[in-house]
Amino acid sequence: MVSPISTFVAIAGTTVLVMGGTGSPLSTPPDTLQYVHDFTSAAVNNFVSPASSAGSGIAGGPYNSVAVITPEENAPRYGSLTLLESIAQGLDSLNSCVTSTTCDYNEDTGSAAPSPADTFVVFGYSQSATIAMLEKRQLAAEYAPGEGPNVTFVVVGNSRPNGGLVARDPQGVFTSLVLGLSRDDLATDPAPTHTQYATVDIALQYDLFADAPLNPLNLLAVVNAYMGVLELHPNYTDYSLNQPGVVDQGQYGDTHYYLIPARILPILMPLANFGTLGHALADTLDAPLRVIIESAYNRNISPGVPTPWNVLYFPNPVKLLTDLAISIPTGLDNGIQDLFGVRPFATTRPEPFGVGGGSAVETTTSETAASSTSTASALSSAGSGSSSAAAKDTGLGRNKRSASSTSVTARGNSERSSGSSSRRPSSASERRGVASSKRAS
Repeated sequence: MVSPISTFVAIAGTTVLVMGGTGSPLSTPPDTLQYVHDFTSAAVNNFVSPASSAGSGIAGGPYNSVAVITPEENAPRYGSLTLLESIAQGLDSLNSCVTSTTCDYNEDTGSAAPSPADTFVVFGYSQSATIAMLEKRQLAAEYAPGEGPNVTFVVVGNSRPNGGLVARDPQGVFTSLVLGLSRDDLATDPAPTHTQYATVDIALQYDLFADAPLNPLNLLAVVNAYMGVLELHPNYTDYSLNQPGVVDQGQYGDTHYYLIPARILPILMPLANFGTLGHALADTLDAPLRVIIESAYNRNISPGVPTPWNVLYFPNPVKLLTDLAISIPTGLDNGIQDLFGVRPFATTRPEPFGVGGGSAVETTTSETAASSTSTASALSSAGSGSSSAAAKDTGLGRNKRSASSTSVTARGNSERSSGSSSRRPSSASERRGVASSKRAS
């Protein structure tokens, strides 16, 4: 007798090859079967399926979700493999699943075995997003357009050419100070954007690994992005491409970029977790602090354009001071609205890039490397982040403390609900290491 799961996967039109983040190889053990089910479901329902409906070239369902087993180690914190060794073995595993009849995947989930004849969507998060982009580069080098596997890519917390920490820090000085890793420990090539493989790249605003500030001299922005690693990066499964307020950052080459706004600045999230008053105070402080933090970003640059640190980047000082002055009553209105439901100063809640940031609009940039158009959702005076290979991550949504859900800033002048509160994800120290055994590809 065929089980309901087997019936579903037998008729599925697209195979989604799902990989976990550092510390989550998606094998059982060390991961639990429930975790693997939850993770793969979130990958498909929150990101892959919405991406396929956005006209971005991602294959549609029904889907057969396959949990691909990859090491996802980062010695000495997780397992015995270095980050580069783990990525290399993960790449072998993924490539085998895409191009051959041999695939090391978690059979306990009830998935149908993948076949090279399948239509594939590869899903990667953080370390496995790097694996996905290396596979994309490898396939593009091996096959001409129209040949080889039928595959598209969806990645979250990825090594963006503009915004990623590694791309921001080509000399590795900041990376060494903050993460304790040398340049040779990290995958250095930016994600390819000129291939025949459609890609959707989704990042959380202020996640240091995906949305690092452009000017590192703005220490408030740097600390806020570092807090984003602790407060946001482990919790991508709490978000969805379908939720209100997602910023469409446009197409660059083969990749469509999306940014999920931060309802509360990561640096204020610990405060926001102290009940109603804590949330209201955090919401009050968010407006002026966000103006200062956003002054370190240039949101006019597409996430697909490789962009390192720029210590000379500063916004117009007159506009900055004006926006900062306006942000003070705006912040007061935010906090008062949270507590009493009114805005006595008659200000409007700012959008994702803060007071003076404006609405998300598309700006077109010509590409020299290919005859494609780069479109970036941006504002006239704010900045963009570039995220590169994630040196460390704490795993996608694993062992999180319970917290109330976080809403995001919607486009236009629609106001955010006063009742939402920011989430408090788990710290890296709460997560367990990964077994050191190597897995067959």
